[in-house]
Amino acid sequence: MAKSLVIIQLELAEAKKQANCLEQISRELKQTANYDLETVLKGIESVWKSDTAFTYIKKGRVLQEELEKRADELKNIANTIRLIAKNTYEAEMNAYRIALTRKYK
Repeated sequence: MAKSLVIIQLELAEAKKQANCLEQISRELKQTANYDLETVLKGIESVWKSDTAFTYIKKGRVLQEELEKRADELKNIANTIRLIAKNTYEAEMNAYRIALTRKYK
């Protein structure tokens, strides 16, 4: 059974909503890495003067890079979801149009 027009449109809207949610999480991760964690690391650097401080800050920088990478990956996933949703929507709309115009003998 072919999908109804409403179902096709709802599925597209849901996919876009999920992609937007992932993109928001991506932005929040970026902010955490670039501002929140950076502020903490600079604060530690300014008050903690020892060899262990250097090691701790170095690990913090590694964590910062990982957060940025994960944020970029989430953004890419969101964009991929949007692309797949668009392609699926177009294919389903095409099938819907064909089903409407099909004449059975």
